[in-house]
Amino acid sequence: MKVKNIFTILFVFVLVMYNNVFAVKNNDIVLELKINNNSNQNIVDRFKFVMVPLDENNPMPEGSSNNEYILNVENSGLHIIPGIEFDTPGDYEYEIYQVRGDNTQFEYDESVYKVIITVVNSEDLSELETLVTITKDGTDEKYSELLFENTYNPPQTEVPDTSDINFLLYSSIFLTSIGYMSFNIRNLLQKRS
Repeated sequence: MKVKNIFTILFVFVLVMYNNVFAVKNNDIVLELKINNNSNQNIVDRFKFVMVPLDENNPMPEGSSNNEYILNVENSGLHIIPGIEFDTPGDYEYEIYQVRGDNTQFEYDESVYKVIITVVNSEDLSELETLVTITKDGTDEKYSELLFENTYNPPQTEVPDTSDINFLLYSSIFLTSIGYMSFNIRNLLQKRS
């Protein structure tokens, strides 16, 4: 009987120790890009966002290279950083930021978000679950998504300074009118005399 109990305890122990053989990947991160001063929504450019792990051993989304994930977007709206596959419980920390572009018509949002993905065993130990916590620029305030707000500054068309031209134009019209009236008044007076 003792041998049977020992095997049962050993079996349960092995199950508990290796319950993390299940992988979890339901932790997509939503990134929203807003472009201010773009009332007609026809401004198209390329914006680059980077996700890097704060521990180089952290797993990364599919498509990552050199321990960073790059998301290129060409318009405002909601974009997805794909979920990461985890197979071990723990806290996994990442930073996400926008790479400043070279378009001088844009002011780029320089926010840096810290994303912590907490991986835990489910209550029945049958699977792993995740909790995503997002903070910004070293604050404790929590966010449900990453929000980057870029501002578009349309090119300024220079309006030529016409104040001197207008002054000269109106002065010459005024003087011509006075000269014309003087000439006509003089002619009228000569005809009457």
